[in-house]
Amino acid sequence: MKLVSLALGMVMAVAAAAQTPARVLESTRNAVFRVDSVGCIGGNRSATGFLWNGSTLIVTSLHVVAGCQTFSVYSETQGRSIQADVSKSLGSADLALLKLHESVRFANPLTLRAVKPSAHETLTALGYPLLVPKMDSTDVIVKFGGGTLGEIVPEQTRKELAQRNSPSVDLQITDFQGSLLSGLSGAPILDARGEVVAIGDGGLENGTVGRSWGVPVSYLAQLMASNERPTALQGDPHLFAAETEVHPGGETVQCGSGSFTKARTIGFNEIMHSTDDPARLTQMVNLGFYSGIDASRFSYDIYQSPTGGAAFAVPAGARVQPVESGDRAGCVVYVRPGIDMQIQMQPMRGPGDMNGASYRYENLSTPVSTYTGYVAPNTWLLNPAYTFRELAPSLDGHMVNRKFILHYVPNPQNAYMPAVTDQAAFETIAGKGNTFIGTTAFNRAFNPQADQWVNYCHQYPNAQNCAQVREYQSLWAETMLAAFLTTFSQ
Repeated sequence: MKLVSLALGMVMAVAAAAQTPARVLESTRNAVFRVDSVGCIGGNRSATGFLWNGSTLIVTSLHVVAGCQTFSVYSETQGRSIQADVSKSLGSADLALLKLHESVRFANPLTLRAVKPSAHETLTALGYPLLVPKMDSTDVIVKFGGGTLGEIVPEQTRKELAQRNSPSVDLQITDFQGSLLSGLSGAPILDARGEVVAIGDGGLENGTVGRSWGVPVSYLAQLMASNERPTALQGDPHLFAAETEVHPGGETVQCGSGSFTKARTIGFNEIMHSTDDPARLTQMVNLGFYSGIDASRFSYDIYQSPTGGAAFAVPAGARVQPVESGDRAGCVVYVRPGIDMQIQMQPMRGPGDMNGASYRYENLSTPVSTYTGYVAPNTWLLNPAYTFRELAPSLDGHMVNRKFILHYVPNPQNAYMPAVTDQAAFETIAGKGNTFIGTTAFNRAFNPQADQWVNYCHQYPNAQNCAQVREYQSLWAETMLAAFLTTFSQ
């Protein structure tokens, strides 16, 4: 998580847009390892570490090893694990140094960069996000601002950090635009030359995705001089999205062009703190047909893509099933009869293709009509009160559009009377870079009869069948909010 500063005779200019070339990553990978901790409080952990300052020292995050009993380091290139012990720890910077029981062969220690990264510089994290079996790279961009950890986290998180002081709220950080997923704690953050600029540390766990940061390499000097002993509290995973509490059995599914891994299960109240649009999420919770429903009881399984930073949520315990059918390739989630979801990732030709990708996605199931006069039957129409159009990219290139859509059919009482609804859908479409993701929640029984039941049970809550009506409405609310939570890392 931290690098020792090296006194270089010359300061080299860094190209802000440069990425770490494949040939550099190939020469670096021998010195990057999966760190496995066993006998930990709360469950075993796996993350990333790298060889530094000799042939037996591995740098990783302290929260990966604190409160654990035994440790090993797995070399993908050698196909074997080496036992290790915790040699040094530095709680304020969340850093640990492992001492291997034997030297690593055919690997050169990584070198550190003395020059701090510049704003908007592109760097590469190399390691094992979401416990992928093969080492993977993740690009991140250095953000402007956010000099200390305390400056980028919410007040409640700042209080928690101040109580445990690991990491310290005063820790100097490298703030990232991009996703440090679970398993990238301790990963080397490399520049275009393959030099380590920072050590992957974490991101807030309070949501589908969160803020990500790294620890500057200058803290490695303090780590080497430290005589601290790690405590179990320093391994508390609550604050970290780039935490290691991802189990090897975590489900992985293919949803269109993207692979997603179940990263964790989290309560709705925690998600509220870090959604990309908390004000509108609150507005959704306060929808009229949520009357009497306690959203704080909802919990969600979070699925994340190891690359690209896309994430979606489904009601906890719901099964995500891949669908392989040409343009319809994606995933479906059957929450209960009448309530389901669809998810699809697809490539874009860049941000300018967002409208085209949205059209391709919607045309498969909810082709929205632009007609604004008399409501024709057998059409999908937007409900403008809960449709949030914001396709202009944010500073980090993230585009999102959320829509509440109603499907109309001929009036069953009289075909000459106005059309009525038979389905509702809430949809999130989001894009970033060359990746598009769409998620839609469907209520297949959103009709006048169901609405009458809801109103009736609101007035007479103890009436027969009203418990089932409330259960259905609660599941629909939970599923619709799940669709809202689809996003990209910020």
